[in-house]
Amino acid sequence: FDDIGREVLVATNKGSARFGQALGAGVVFVILAVVIARLTRAATSPTARDQGPGFRWGRDGGVVMASLVIGLGFGAVFNELSVMTAESIRATESNINAGLNHFIGQHGMTLDAIKNTALVYVLLPMRIGLAQAVLPFTWGVSFPPMMQNIYLGVVIMSSLYFITTRRMVLGFMLLGIGLVMFRGFTFLPWGLVVAVVGFLSWRFAGWRFALVALAMMLAISWAGHWQDALYSVYLCTAAVLVCLLIGCPLGIWAAKSPTVSAMMRPINDTLQSIPLYIFLIPAVALFQINEFSAIVAIILYAIVPLIRYTEHGLRHVPPTLLEAATAQGCSSWQRLIYIELPVARPSILLGLNQTVLFALAMLIIAVLVGARGLAEQVNIGLRDANTGLGLTAGFSMAFIAIIADRILRGWAASLGTDQSPELE
Repeated sequence: FDDIGREVLVATNKGSARFGQALGAGVVFVILAVVIARLTRAATSPTARDQGPGFRWGRDGGVVMASLVIGLGFGAVFNELSVMTAESIRATESNINAGLNHFIGQHGMTLDAIKNTALVYVLLPMRIGLAQAVLPFTWGVSFPPMMQNIYLGVVIMSSLYFITTRRMVLGFMLLGIGLVMFRGFTFLPWGLVVAVVGFLSWRFAGWRFALVALAMMLAISWAGHWQDALYSVYLCTAAVLVCLLIGCPLGIWAAKSPTVSAMMRPINDTLQSIPLYIFLIPAVALFQINEFSAIVAIILYAIVPLIRYTEHGLRHVPPTLLEAATAQGCSSWQRLIYIELPVARPSILLGLNQTVLFALAMLIIAVLVGARGLAEQVNIGLRDANTGLGLTAGFSMAFIAIIADRILRGWAASLGTDQSPELE
C-alpha cells in the first residue's frame, strides 16, 4: 500500500464491494499495533528489568548483528516476494468480498428479521417509551391507559419490595429501567434526569463534582442540545447493554479456560487496533443504514474492555477465598456467583467505564450509518463549517463522557479499587 489510511478510506466508501480490501489494509494497522504493544510490554516486564539497564555488547551485540544480517538478506529478495505476496493478498480479498456477498444473499431474510425485531421490540421502546411504541400496527396489540397504570403499579411495587428488603441497588435499578422503558430516553423529564445524575455524582464523586455535573447539564441544555444528548445516551446505553450481555460471559469463559483466553487475545487486539471505519462495512452490508447498524458498529468496538477487565478481575481473585469456598463444599457455580464475581466487581465496573467511553467515541463514526444525536450535529458542523455548532455538540459529548467516567470510577473505587489494572 502506498498510503494505508487512504486505502482504508477509499475501500470503506465502496461498502461491501471492497470489504476485503479495507480489511486487508486494516490488518496492517493491527500488525503494527500488536508488535508495538508486545515490544513495549516486554520492555517493561519484570524479566526485562531484572536483566539490568543499558546496552551491553556481550549480551545484546550478537542479537543486533544477527538481526541486521537477516534484515539485509531479506531485503535482497523482498521485491520478488512482495509481488507474489500482493497477488495472493488480492485473491484473498476477492474471496472475502465474494463470501460476504454470498452470505448476505443466503441469509438476507434472517438478517432482516433480526434487525426488525430489535428495532420494533427493543430499540423503539427504549427511545420513545412503551406508551408510544406499543401500537396495533407494530406490536399487534394496544397499550391502553389501564394497562399503563398496571405496568407502573407493578414496577413501583416490585421496586419497593426490593428496597424494603435491603436490596437497594436491585430495587432502584428496577425502578429506573421500568420508568425509562415507559417514558423512553428521549422523553425523560429534564428535572428527573438532572436530579438522578446529580444524586449519583454526589454519591460516588462528591458534592464538588455534583455541582460540576449540574453545570455541565445546564450547559448542554442552554446550547440547545438536550434532545440530541438524550438520543446519544439512548444509543450508547443500548450498545453498552449488549456489550454487558456478551462481553461479561466471554470474559468469564476466558478466565476459566487458558485456551479461550489465548484465542480471545488476538481477537481483542484486532478489534481495538483495526481502523474504526472498517466496522461500518459489515454492519451496513448486513443490516443497511439504520440505528441497528450503528449499534452493531459501536458494539464491535466497545466490547473489548469488558472482556479484558472481566477476565482480569476473575484471574486476580485471592486463592485463599477460592480454597475456603471449596472447603465449605461450594460448587464451581456457587464460587463464581457468590465469591468470584463480587470480588471482581470493581474491575468489571472499570471495564464498563471504558466500554461507555469507547461507545461515545464510536458515535462520531457511527453517524455515517444511521446514528443521529450529538454526533450528527458534530458532522453537520464539520460539513457546513459551522464552528459554533460543532464545538457545542462536541463539548456536550465530552460532558456526558466526563460525567459517566467519574460516576463509574467512583462506584468502582467505593468497592475497593481506584485505579485501572494492568491488563495482559
